[in-house]
Amino acid sequence: MIGNKNDNSANNLIKIAFLLKTVFPKYIRSILIIKTEIYLDIAPKSLVILCQIMKNSNLFLCKSLTDLWGVDYILYTKGPRFQINYSFESLALNQRIILRTFLHENDRGLSLSNIFKSANWLEREVWDMYGIWFTNHFDLRRILTDYGFDGHPLRKDFPLSGYTQIRYSDEEQRIIIEPVNLSQESRSFSL
Repeated sequence: MIGNKNDNSANNLIKIAFLLKTVFPKYIRSILIIKTEIYLDIAPKSLVILCQIMKNSNLFLCKSLTDLWGVDYILYTKGPRFQINYSFESLALNQRIILRTFLHENDRGLSLSNIFKSANWLEREVWDMYGIWFTNHFDLRRILTDYGFDGHPLRKDFPLSGYTQIRYSDEEQRIIIEPVNLSQESRSFSL
């Protein structure tokens, strides 16, 4: 159907994507449009600049950072290990822009907590689960795991059983934290 609302929004997304690519050619590596979302692969150093423009420009009106999540690609690629995804929503324009950036294992991400208040907890969650450090974050500490927790549970190299187990001892009348005791001889298998 020509001229319906979906065609207009798709045309607007294409125009926005073309404008972004022409205005910021050195920041944006690639663009993908799926339904009502624009996916932008960007260089990690350009994240803060693009987010400030997307928040303050009348063209984008992305006033809220709705989600931030990581992906660990250690088993699937020889390139950067982590992908960090930032999902922005413009309620005024009814569109979503997702910025994707890739980091190597020892690289640091740039914090958006000074631009978007919601980035504070979201970045803490990504740091806790993946171990990705965010520079300029004012309060980067564990949020989902215990403070004494060893490792980052969503990394592909983290063992499924973890390193410690918790049990209640009737004899001692207290909770005991001890190393994992597995019945098999070895935790690492060579297939």
